[in-house]
Amino acid sequence: MLNQKRKHKECARTRKTDAEKRIEEIRVEVEKVLERLGQIEVEE
Repeated sequence: MLNQKRKHKECARTRKTDAEKRIEEIRVEVEKVLERLGQIEVEE
């Protein structure tokens, strides 16, 4: 029983870190898009 609880906690922790990593990846992608939009606005 304790082993199952420990596994559940580890799985939840892993999911959280995976989500945090994905959020950071998306944030970087959004920043790149915003930079491109800024360049397009300046050029026009």
